[in-house]
Amino acid sequence: MDYADLRQCISDGFEIGCHSATHVSLTSPTANLEQEINHAKQKLEDRLDSLVDSFCYPYGHFESNVCNWIKLASFTSATTMIRSRATSADNPMRLPRIPITWHTLPHLFVAKI
Repeated sequence: MDYADLRQCISDGFEIGCHSATHVSLTSPTANLEQEINHAKQKLEDRLDSLVDSFCYPYGHFESNVCNWIKLASFTSATTMIRSRATSADNPMRLPRIPITWHTLPHLFVAKI
């Protein structure tokens, strides 16, 4: 997909989130959090002409410091690889999620949601 395709997705009602600039583990001591988080968000917003306020941690790796960077970058939510349903009691910077993949059968999809 290119940026025109992504803009069309937004027009069709889809949300586009950020997943970092280079998909590096953000808990790595060599990860440049400014580049991976802030610059990636700004680039997406500039190219899509749309607010990008959700994030998904690459590889599901996160820690308190990374969560703080995400919040300071004005993301309103971030998803992890923790398998569970999100509730209003969850920290919005550490949201769990339910995996839905290409081989999830319809009756399993309904059971998961």
